[in-house]
Amino acid sequence: MDQAPRYHYDEPPQTLPVSDTCLALLLTCHQLYVEAVDVLYTTNTFDINHPQTLIFLARTIRPQRLQSIRSLQIHWTGVLHPHLLLHPEIDMGHAPDDNGTLDNMWDIIGSQMIGLKDLKLQLEYSQLQFWMSHNEYQVRVRAFVDRMLEPLRVNVKGRLRNFQLEIDGDFPDIQELQDRMREFVCGD
Repeated sequence: MDQAPRYHYDEPPQTLPVSDTCLALLLTCHQLYVEAVDVLYTTNTFDINHPQTLIFLARTIRPQRLQSIRSLQIHWTGVLHPHLLLHPEIDMGHAPDDNGTLDNMWDIIGSQMIGLKDLKLQLEYSQLQFWMSHNEYQVRVRAFVDRMLEPLRVNVKGRLRNFQLEIDGDFPDIQELQDRMREFVCGD
């Protein structure tokens, strides 16, 4: 019996094991649900594969549940088009891959997920290695990533306990970028 894929790409990211039965206990009776639902949100890592997924989640669950999420992992794949590097001031993306969707995601993380403590951000951009292999574009790629992460710096300011950043491929100075982000988003 074939199952539908759980992710929009071929393989799920290498993360924590996935359990389809974690909700079964909470569905057995109302009293159990009331007493244990916080455990669901405070102890699990929520794995998001696109900014729009987080937007839909925020619209679907109660605000207090969103506030109680402690751990979030975003594994986002995209295409690094030349116009993003050559004309960064123009949002030529189309929903759901436009700047507005990304800004909305950062706003949710910053203003609604106030209990968030651990954030892992994994970025996979096809054509990233191609652009990084051209010296004249390396500065533009770094600027693109900085612009993309800027709202996170502003919206989260010192609230996180742990921040991890992974960029697919051989991204130069990834450790320096991650450390710089930690200065902004992680508390002492």
